[in-house]
Amino acid sequence: MIKEISAADAHTRLEAGDATFIDVRDGGSFRSGHLPGAQSIGDHNINEFIAREDKGRTVVVYCYHGNSSRGGAGYLQENGFEDVYSMTGGFGDWGSRPIEKAPPPPPRDPKAAPSEAAAPASEPTYRVPDPRPETTRRRKRDRLKDRLQKAVDDAKALFEFI
Repeated sequence: MIKEISAADAHTRLEAGDATFIDVRDGGSFRSGHLPGAQSIGDHNINEFIAREDKGRTVVVYCYHGNSSRGGAGYLQENGFEDVYSMTGGFGDWGSRPIEKAPPPPPRDPKAAPSEAAAPASEPTYRVPDPRPETTRRRKRDRLKDRLQKAVDDAKALFEFI
């Protein structure tokens, strides 16, 4: 059974310093604001976290609204963590309590290749999204529609024959 903890009780645990806080939201959300001292954990680093953390220490897992954190808490329990909580209501219920923002990524090395060099500070850097994934999805969708239509036409022809 997954234990739950309210944002108010989680805040008390945070102030006491007797729990590890895990943020399972995406990296951008974590960087824009997270509970003080929380660690951003996802598929890319969960095994490392499990290997290095004290399984006897209390862990509080939170997400956006308190749904995904239940799965994360359950996974930690399955991997030997003894005292795991899912924060009810997630980051959305944290309210006006203190948060931290992650520092911006380190500047790129000016000696890097020209394609990797950072733009001057006065000019913001923008990336144009690659249109290919949408085109690929559209092609797959159209092929699936064609196959389904062929199957419908074949079924109609079969029933007309019978």
